This record gives sequence, C-alpha cells and structure tokens, in this order.
Amino acid sequence: MKKENSYYLIVSLAFILFFFTGCKKDPSLPVLSTHAVTEITSSSAKSGGNITDDGGGNIISRGVVWGESENPTIEDNYGMTGDGSGTGEFASVITGLTEGTLYYMRAYAINSAGMAYGNQAEFRTLNAFCGIVTFIYGGEEVVFGTVEGQNGTCWLDRNLGASRVATAYNDDEAYGDLFQWGRMNDGHQYRTTGTTSTLSNSDNPGHSNFIISPESPWDWRVPKNDNLWQGNGGINVCPVGWRVPTEEELENELLSWSSEDYSGAFESPLKITAAGYRGYYEGVFYLVGMRGHYWTTTVSGSNARYLRITSENAQMAESFRASGASVRCIKDN
Repeated sequence: MKKENSYYLIVSLAFILFFFTGCKKDPSLPVLSTHAVTEITSSSAKSGGNITDDGGGNIISRGVVWGESENPTIEDNYGMTGDGSGTGEFASVITGLTEGTLYYMRAYAINSAGMAYGNQAEFRTLNAFCGIVTFIYGGEEVVFGTVEGQNGTCWLDRNLGASRVATAYNDDEAYGDLFQWGRMNDGHQYRTTGTTSTLSNSDNPGHSNFIISPESPWDWRVPKNDNLWQGNGGINVCPVGWRVPTEEELENELLSWSSEDYSGAFESPLKITAAGYRGYYEGVFYLVGMRGHYWTTTVSGSNARYLRITSENAQMAESFRASGASVRCIKDN
C-alpha cells in the first residue's frame, strides 16, 4: 500500500514539474531605466541604470552607451561601459569625453532574448577656458565650467543658480535665480521665496524675502547704496575671484552676437537664456522663457543698468533696483 501511494506521489510530482517547465515562456527583453547624469566635468560624468525586470532570462551584461547623436546603441556609439550582470541598480563612470560637447546616453541590458535600452538622458560636458570653478552656492557645492568672451574675458558657463549649461534659449534648467540689484546671496533670489514690503535700512536685510517696492524709492534698500556689487571687499554674489560684470563688459558680448535677440544670446559662447524677471511692484515673475534681464554693476541715477533680451531685440537698459534679474559672473582681472 505504501509503495502504491509512493508511486502515485511520484507520478503527480512529475506531472506538476512537466506542466510548469513545459509551459514556461521564452524570455522577453529586460525592462530598465537610465539614471540622471551627475558629476559632469570637462571630460567625464557619472550615471548608471536600474533593471527592474530581467524578462525571464539572466542579465548577462549591463552598462551605459553614449554618443553625439540621439538614441545611441551598442553598434553605433562613441563609447560604452560594462558594469557587471544581474538585475537592480548599477553605477557607471563615463570617461574620455570632449570638452563642451552635448552627449546623449542610454543604459542597456542584455539577456538571452536580446538587447534592451533605458530612456535617453542628455548632458553637456563643461567648458574649461580658464578652468573649472567649484564653490558653495545656496549651502551646496556646485561645479561650473568657464567660457571665453570678448577681449579674452572669462565667464562662468551659466547663470548663478542654474543647474546646467543651456540647451536652448528657453531651457528652464538653465534659468537660474533672480537677484535684486546689489543684494547679497541671502536666499531672496530663489524663485520660491515670499515677499515683504518692508524696506531694509542696511546692506543685510536679515531675511530671505524678496523686498517689493511699489513706490519711490523703487529699491529694496533705503537709503540707496551705490557701492554695492562694486568689489573692494564689499558684497559679491559671485565666487571668490569673480564678480558681476560692468555695462561695458556685457555690451561687448552683445555686440558680438550673430543677431541681437534671444537667439543670438543663446548661440553666443555664454549661452544666455530668456530667464524672465521678477517685478519690483508685487514680486510676480514676468515673461519667463520670452525675455531675459541681466544685471551689471553700473548705476544710473536711482536705477541700475542691465542687458535686456527679447525675441525682437537685445539692448542695454536701466531698471529699478528692486527688480529681480539674472546674474552671470565674469572673472576678475
């Protein structure tokens, strides 16, 4: 009786094993995503991917692939990494890149069914005309490249507060922050800060609110101080050894553009964006993606001079000092 029971048990197990193995589907392609690109320098960067489904087949190879054309592949690329096997997250170190170049990158994974790719990421390596600049901004360490301007001048490659070099005149990741003229880096420049109508009687307001001034003196500070942003050990929002440009320095850049509008501004070495501006009257943001305002250190009566770019023109102008505008730093001589 026991032998008979054992026989039927073995037959049952064999049937179950046959059922599950015989009906097993062939592997499908893996499913994966590409990590954001970080720690970008003039010749290297870091990324990786995350394989969330092996498709029923072992992952035998994984990594990232990159090139200067969109959707790079294993067969058509400028370089690739091999970062082990298996599912889950993996990290990739990308080297041998060319300075100031736009790259496209995808994570890849291979199983017995074939090759699969993650979403495409794009990044631009840093220019390093006068070196790479590392400094603390907003409490965090940031790394900016440098580009050559007119007359051998050296500029940071993006606006203060921007997360990357612009890829278009309306690239919102390249807009950066909007400073009130002469004011320190105290947080008021962030696009998320609130407002106050209480003017400051000193160079340091002691808070991070954007100070609106809907009537005279149309400045965040009373009395006015023409010596702000003028160097000589005073307030400087740029990294050490860098400063806000003069009107003449920004105008020299303007005169070199292929067209005096936001297209010419973006196509220039500085890759200037239409980052918009913040109004002095109520602290509202205006014409983001359509106009750019860039401060200079030059004062004009009770106002300050700035570079204005639109779809139709670009010119030097003047504005109330309580307005919020972009800052692009130039290397001090």
